[in-house]
Amino acid sequence: MDTLKRFDFLNKSQPIRLTPSYSNPDFSTARRLGSVDSGITRPPPLIKLENAYNPLFSPYYSRPPSPTSRKSSIGIQRRASSTSMIDDARFASVNLEEMKDEIYLLCKDQNGCRYLQKKLEETNLEQREIIFNQVYPHFVELMTEISLNMHGTRAVQRMIELISLDEQIQAIVKAFSPIVVTLIKDINGNHVIQKCLHRFTTKHKQFIYDAVSENCIEVATHRHGCCVLQRCIDYSANHQTKQLVDEIISHALTLVQDPYGNYVVQYVLELGDAKFSDRLIRQFIGNLSKLSIQKYSSNVMEKCIRVAEEDTRHDLIQEMMNKDRLEKLLKDSYANYVVQTALDYASESQHQQLAECIRPLLPTIRNTSYCKRIQGKLNRQQQQQRQFGSNNNNLLGYSLGFHPLMTSFPNFSNSP
Repeated sequence: MDTLKRFDFLNKSQPIRLTPSYSNPDFSTARRLGSVDSGITRPPPLIKLENAYNPLFSPYYSRPPSPTSRKSSIGIQRRASSTSMIDDARFASVNLEEMKDEIYLLCKDQNGCRYLQKKLEETNLEQREIIFNQVYPHFVELMTEISLNMHGTRAVQRMIELISLDEQIQAIVKAFSPIVVTLIKDINGNHVIQKCLHRFTTKHKQFIYDAVSENCIEVATHRHGCCVLQRCIDYSANHQTKQLVDEIISHALTLVQDPYGNYVVQYVLELGDAKFSDRLIRQFIGNLSKLSIQKYSSNVMEKCIRVAEEDTRHDLIQEMMNKDRLEKLLKDSYANYVVQTALDYASESQHQQLAECIRPLLPTIRNTSYCKRIQGKLNRQQQQQRQFGSNNNNLLGYSLGFHPLMTSFPNFSNSP
């Protein structure tokens, strides 16, 4: 039988044609109310109920879908399911030997991809070898296209899970090395890289860390890249963690202001390793005001104040001790949260200094929603100081033999 004819069944399934159903009784109402325009049916308007005294009254009511439309939907699902079962049945009767010349095309077909995955899962080393050998001669050219394909990416991920021979792993490393960043930024390809991180040894996945380090900003500021970079940290050995974090720290000012890059910076802070976090936070000293008034970086500034070492935290908060700068921060919708965090985490002496700077500025923010919160933080601190002072006086009195119920100090003289 001709090879092309054997493969032709992939295109025999006919698409299901969906046509709008007008069996819904609301259609006549919609037409009467002018909801049909140029042959396009819009949802009927909500019908207002007039009897407000009805205990089940609801001011607006939308009719549920009719039983007819439900049956139509169920019928479509059943036809789609039966079509998928027929396609699976066709593949079930196909021998891999007969299809070996079409393996690349099968990878990009939904049912063909499922068929190959099943073959890979079978404990037949000969079948795995056939699949691998058919792709290997064109590995560099083909693996990119397959990995970026919605169905092909699943086949590649399954292959990565199951291969064990060093030459097979090296072939994949060779194919992916020039296109790591391309794969990372793709909605399908990024899962292939994550699978490599999960399955490969430290030595075999080093090519990913090298590529990400060389393209740190491009990867970290991408919606998929920022997630993959975090997974790189999760699966890294100590030297690989240092390799990535060093690059992140060197580009910290750029990343912290980015919608995606700021999450990478926060992830490093959450590692809880002082040798990384302290170096990272010190990149922001001198730029606290600028970063606090920005949407993304303001969140990071709050986290920096929370997790910083005592000396580093002191240097950050000290930047606020300027009347004009502090007034700008208090009036800003983002930066005011940074000021509040500083009040919560400042040392006692620095808190008192910051509070003295804030109190004269409270009238300038009295119309804001957060003024009361800041006022409350200042009042609580003031009450604690008074209570502390009162407790100290009581302790002094007790030490001298004075009890709060006494009206005067006792006489300690030796005279009778």
